[in-house]
Parts: sequence; C-alpha cells; structure tokens
Amino acid sequence: METEINQVRSLFSVAIHALIFNEKQFVEMLHSKESNVCKEAEKHRIILNGIEDYYGLAYD
Repeated sequence: METEINQVRSLFSVAIHALIFNEKQFVEMLHSKESNVCKEAEKHRIILNGIEDYYGLAYD
C-alpha cells in the first residue's frame, strides 16, 4: 500500500500525509470524544473512497 501512496504523492506539488488505519480503528476514532481525523472527515463530509462502507461503519 505504501508504494501506491507514494505514487499518488508524486502527482501533487503539495504535501500529502497518508493515514492508514483499519475498520476497528476508524470506528473507535469516530466514536471517540477527542478530536481526530475521522471526526474531521465526518464533520466536513470528506470521503475519499467507499461511501457505502463509510456509512455502514459510521452509523451501525
């Protein structure tokens, strides 16, 4: 996966910071009381891939 991320990074002139986490970690961050990247993505409706999976994890 890191190879693919680095290929995408090379296409952009701005810094891209990839965060990789599994479904369990995503759900834990989403339900956490602390501010984190998952909460920000939800707040700003940022979904890069897998809209169906996102809603399944976020609202189950």
